[in-house]
Amino acid sequence: MTAPDPNAPDPNASDPNGPDPNDPDPNDPDRAMAALRDVHRLQHRTREEYIRQGYRWPQSVAGIAGLIACFAAFDAPEPWRRFLAPAGCAVILATIFVAQRRAPVRRKPTAGETGFTLAVVALWFAAYLPLLIGTKLLELPAPWTIAAIACVILLGAFARPLRRAHASAVHWS
Repeated sequence: MTAPDPNAPDPNASDPNGPDPNDPDPNDPDRAMAALRDVHRLQHRTREEYIRQGYRWPQSVAGIAGLIACFAAFDAPEPWRRFLAPAGCAVILATIFVAQRRAPVRRKPTAGETGFTLAVVALWFAAYLPLLIGTKLLELPAPWTIAAIACVILLGAFARPLRRAHASAVHWS
């Protein structure tokens, strides 16, 4: 066994020439705060992209078409009814699946976001049922379809406030 060379550089030393004067102090509080600001900025950008991807035009149109097809199935004659309702539901599920697969940002929804989504679905049905009752009372030719289209138009008018509320639910979750 040979003795270690006293003139050899220590392999455990960080820099044999000493600290670099141009390298900022890793314990500098300003550097730590700047890194924390960068993390918050990137999280905010991720949340914004998550909201933006949920309200893309093709995804919205496909979901609306599937939704209207599901409710229009109740107005269709019997051989078409069996095809139209599952086809509309399949379009909705395919839209959700494709949107999730193509999403540039993937994150698990929080309890607040899930609650917001359930509240929007409840709002949709709360708007749909009176419209359906009204179309049936007026004896319109295709009450389920007309009520679904009227509900989509009504909720389309509130798309911006719903998007802002969704963004706030995502931001504070």
